Amino acid sequence: MASLKESEVQTLLLRRLRDEFPGIYVRKIHQTQFSHNGIPDLVGCLNGMFFAIEVKKRGGKLSALQQRELDFILESDGIGLICWEEGDITRVIDDLRIYL
Repeated sequence: MASLKESEVQTLLLRRLRDEFPGIYVRKIHQTQFSHNGIPDLVGCLNGMFFAIEVKKRGGKLSALQQRELDFILESDGIGLICWEEGDITRVIDDLRIYL
């Protein structure tokens, strides 16, 4: 089975987040030349808690800048997660439930 593109995994994850958590605030961050490097793909707030999710396709790698941003989020008492592929979406949803 062919691996989904990162953008396809993001779309599926966004749909699941909105289905599982009515009232969630979540946005896809579109990077431009003026963006801060390393910002996670999805950012949001749920029940007053900030979260960010970096999405990677199967076999993808987290850059040092992406890891640094997730570390900063965690150090600030936010939630920083990584979704490695389509099959990881349920784990991300479950992790959000644990934190929230």
